[in-house]
Amino acid sequence: VPEDVRPGNPYGLLVYCHGDGGGDYKWFFEGNAEIASKHKLIGMTVFSPNNGEAWYGDDKHTQFLDELLQNEILKKYNIDKTRIYFAGASGGSEFLSGMFVPSFGKNYLGGSVHMCGGFAPYSDDFNPGQEFRSGFKLYYYAQTGDFLYEGAKKASEFYKEKGFDVRAYFPSGGSHCGFDLSEVLSKAMEELVNP
Repeated sequence: VPEDVRPGNPYGLLVYCHGDGGGDYKWFFEGNAEIASKHKLIGMTVFSPNNGEAWYGDDKHTQFLDELLQNEILKKYNIDKTRIYFAGASGGSEFLSGMFVPSFGKNYLGGSVHMCGGFAPYSDDFNPGQEFRSGFKLYYYAQTGDFLYEGAKKASEFYKEKGFDVRAYFPSGGSHCGFDLSEVLSKAMEELVNP
């Protein structure tokens, strides 16, 4: 947390959700924290509550992340609530796109970055309001050779049809997360924070 976070000098927040197994849990801090600080965001990475096994597949995980942010992080730090961003890779992006954003995204203005993965909402009763649609941007990046490409493409189309500002990039070839995630996250944040 930057030393100058105080009333009168609010920071936004960038929350990273790791892929299955949690191997990339520390990845954000090992070279990507400057992406957050460049945009005056506090960088944060969260370990899934099942010992890093996977974020998606359990509705309790969506509630866990929302409660962690609402009851601890937003109360502890001077967070600009209009500048809260999420990012995930692989299973983390599936969780954000398919579960967290449709369930609790309306509580946050900013957006989310989905790298090498993404799903349309798991639930059929997703009816976002105008403030949510206009204040929350989505960014998808997956190569066509990624086994999660189809899910990411369908998710981007779904959110676009619902009226969200969606940026989607699907370069040909490649493999699952077979690109420089730091470079993509950096470009994504440039587009979402400084459109």
